[in-house]
Amino acid sequence: MADIDLNCNNAKCRKRLTNIAWITSCSHAFCDKDAEVSFLNNSQDDIVCPACKTSLPEKHDVVQADLKPTEKFKSMVLAGLRPDIIMDIANRALTFWQYQMYQELEYQKSFLKQCGNKISRIEENCENQITKLKNDLQKERRNNEVLQEDLKNKEHRITELHDQIVEKNQLVQNLMAVNIKLRCNTNKTQPANTDCEMYPRKKYNIGPQALADINPQAGLLNETEFDFRPVSPLKPEGAKMPFQY
Repeated sequence: MADIDLNCNNAKCRKRLTNIAWITSCSHAFCDKDAEVSFLNNSQDDIVCPACKTSLPEKHDVVQADLKPTEKFKSMVLAGLRPDIIMDIANRALTFWQYQMYQELEYQKSFLKQCGNKISRIEENCENQITKLKNDLQKERRNNEVLQEDLKNKEHRITELHDQIVEKNQLVQNLMAVNIKLRCNTNKTQPANTDCEMYPRKKYNIGPQALADINPQAGLLNETEFDFRPVSPLKPEGAKMPFQY
């Protein structure tokens, strides 16, 4: 009990009382600041307890108590009083203290209840958030599984298409080779080598056929013959050719 101090009974203040306290006949205690507002600035008839709203019109309904009395004060305050009066005063003082402890206990219970309710609401909110997050996580996992399966199917499809492309390319290459071979076989002027030129060669006439083209009447050889010997522009009799000067 010696380590327990009074607290201001104003619910908005709750200041710890260590030196001075204002005590009311309705068993409430207040700090200097609240006493100045509620007691000292009002007339005696208008004084009302801030805690329970009880009217305090009498002179001793509100007294100032020194919570750290001197030893001399302790020796003199009850000196000369009969033992029964001293016991009555002590009993009333203990009743006041008991009431203050009861009020403090009720206040702490109320405070703890409010804190418990607040904690319960926070826990409920957290549980709801956790449940929501778990549901979202499961949903994302299912979506991920679907996407993984879809990706696997697409990769398999890409592999199939790649194999088909390779097969088609090989078929095209084979068809092109067959086509080139057929073209070379049908065109006798082209060699059978598939690496031959793609364009047909032109035929050129050389030797006497060129002279026959210049002067058809002066053909030296039959068109069916071919001779690489030099051709003289003179006739056998020594006559001049039409183009000889």
